[in-house]
Amino acid sequence: MMSNQIAKLLSDLAARPQQVELIDELDLAWSSEADWETVVREIPIHARRLTDGAAAARLLARSAYRSRLGLDDSATADALLNEALTRSSDAAAFAAAVIASVESSEDWDVVLGALEDAETAVAAPSAKSRLVVAQGGVFETHKQDAKSAIAAFKRAAELDPTHAEAFRRGRLLFAAAGNWEKVVTFLGAEEKLAGDASAKAALIAEVAEVQFSHLGNPSAARVKVAEALEIDPNCAAAVALSAKLPPDAAGTSVLTALPSPVVAPDPALAAHLVAAPVVAAPVVAAPVVAAPVVAAPVVVAPVVAAPVVAAPVVAAPSFGGPAAVAGPLDA
Repeated sequence: MMSNQIAKLLSDLAARPQQVELIDELDLAWSSEADWETVVREIPIHARRLTDGAAAARLLARSAYRSRLGLDDSATADALLNEALTRSSDAAAFAAAVIASVESSEDWDVVLGALEDAETAVAAPSAKSRLVVAQGGVFETHKQDAKSAIAAFKRAAELDPTHAEAFRRGRLLFAAAGNWEKVVTFLGAEEKLAGDASAKAALIAEVAEVQFSHLGNPSAARVKVAEALEIDPNCAAAVALSAKLPPDAAGTSVLTALPSPVVAPDPALAAHLVAAPVVAAPVVAAPVVAAPVVAAPVVVAPVVAAPVVAAPVVAAPSFGGPAAVAGPLDA
């Protein structure tokens, strides 16, 4: 007999068929009653009506998980997984849908089983690779099984050599295990997949660091540092390592050996750069205007002779003696 809760959910879903939360609640209600046949039959019907491809893929993948786990029906499970793949935008989205379909489970063996089933069900190598990386993540994070995790990441890289995440995750575990030769190999693969010059240079600089610090090969490190700096002269890791590397037999440091960068002109810019004609500015001689010389008038001051005034001669009075004789001072 249908419960009132399920009846209400079905009624609400009929009015709002795009509401994903209602489908999730309906799935949970039927699953709580262990009604796996109804789940596997009905949930995909509602999922197919969704315009949200990612949500549809997740619901279909979860129905596949219910089919395999609850009904032991591998054929239906595989068909639902392949349908989920067609509703995903790409392999990464499909892997995410499968993971999301079982992420609420804390039974990591069950999760691994669902991921392995999905990997087996799909044919696309890129989808398989992402599912295997997810398996490696469960081994690494939840089961603390580094050996199985490394094996998963290696297999993912073999399935899809363009899956950079597989190389990155594997490289980190190889480094933790001290397998530096494998680290160099995986770094090389990552570098080939890097999208821009700065990312490439940084990965090459990491190879140089491993060669110098862990493999004891400064000559190989010098080559890699020079390669990184040629790609990106501003690569901080390469510049820092170059300061630590010893000079070569000739006493030349890495930075000294590098050619001076030659910056090529931008063709698009060069097309617009037209040399401007040089126009000589006319030289206009300033007219020379002679200032008139005005002779200052010479004014001769009149010479006025001072009048000579003769001092009167006063005879010295006689006191009855002989007449006074004029001396020289009297003249």
